[in-house]
Amino acid sequence: MRLYHAILVLSLLIVGINASFQAVWLSQFSKVRDSVEEFSSSWLPAVRLASALARLAGEYRRMEMDYLLTEDHRELAVLTRRMTRVTAAIENAEMRLAGLMATRSERDALTTYLESRSRFQEEHRDILNETLAGHPEVARNISAKGSAQHFAAMMASLETIERLNQESGEQAVSNAGRLYRRMATTMLAVGLGSIALAVAAAVLAARRISHPIAELANCMATMPEEGLPGCPIKQPGRAVQEVSLLYRAFQNLTGQLALSMKRLEELAVTDQLTGAANRHRLMAEGIRAMDLCQRAGSPCSALMIDIDHFKRVNDTHGHAAGDAVLRHISRELVRHLRASDLLARYGGEEFVILAPNSGPEEAAQLAERLRRAVEVHPALAAGATIPVTVSIGVAGGQLAPKDFESLLHDADTALYEAKRSGRNRVATAGEPA
Repeated sequence: MRLYHAILVLSLLIVGINASFQAVWLSQFSKVRDSVEEFSSSWLPAVRLASALARLAGEYRRMEMDYLLTEDHRELAVLTRRMTRVTAAIENAEMRLAGLMATRSERDALTTYLESRSRFQEEHRDILNETLAGHPEVARNISAKGSAQHFAAMMASLETIERLNQESGEQAVSNAGRLYRRMATTMLAVGLGSIALAVAAAVLAARRISHPIAELANCMATMPEEGLPGCPIKQPGRAVQEVSLLYRAFQNLTGQLALSMKRLEELAVTDQLTGAANRHRLMAEGIRAMDLCQRAGSPCSALMIDIDHFKRVNDTHGHAAGDAVLRHISRELVRHLRASDLLARYGGEEFVILAPNSGPEEAAQLAERLRRAVEVHPALAAGATIPVTVSIGVAGGQLAPKDFESLLHDADTALYEAKRSGRNRVATAGEPA
């Protein structure tokens, strides 16, 4: 075989291999693009709409609370118009969100949300009717017991939708990453084969014909950076550019995912271990409850609860048992609370109960019931029975501090007195030791 025949054959092989590589690469890239488009067109809009619905529902609930505290008819009329506008926005968002529900779990969560919102609207109509009929106390009772429960169910359903869509987004990212790795492997294999053939062709040409190689080198040295017109070398610039575009697309999607995760974390209001409210929600609800109680002239109390000798439980039975005890305490406390009370994990083994519309005697009685309930119901962990007790500090009543942080401080001071006096007891702020 003559030299130029060998070079021609090697060149044709390089062209054929590169053509096959381009076809495979484009196919894989198309799959990556489809996965990315599914990720950005379905998951992110669903998360945004669920977040917007949660914000609109919260705004509607706040206006409902303002409605209960307003006596001026003109202000009532303004609130009614605002509620109507928010209701229209909620319905529009619900219709758009329904079109993005791709799985059975998402549709079930949306159905649960719609059922809760329907009951929430029925309770709200009852609140409006009782308020207009001159029965504000009845309206407040409906809001505290029925409306609040349905509102919480709505928010829980929206959180479920966001969680399911988060999982879908993570799956889309995983699929895109897997396809990209496969594409990168193909690129590497074909590239190495092309390099090997090119090196063989170059070595063959260098051995037998030096002048054409010198001309080619001169052409490459004197040509502009934009390209190699007139030279027998095809630049792979397009492939490199598209890979760069793919990297930038993934970087943008990663940034959007980080922002969405941050928004989801900001929306989270529940302690993952115990199921109680977290500290962020406690502070927000506490400030709002203090304001409502002070404006309505109602008492507001707080109970600071600490598990006695909790470190001993962890040291003796292990941290898994300690987690089980925290969950057990949370369940026992919730069983004895009213719908209007809020249980929150304050940190470590400390819990706080916000009890609006509760005077000092009522709050102290509630604290004693909770203390006895925990004492007579030991926790079960890893097949072992673990007796636990709690110390409780109570603060509040008609003479509650002007701000929620001061109320918590008083409850914490009372809790310290309860623990100093021997633990497994209740102490009320302001009472003599």
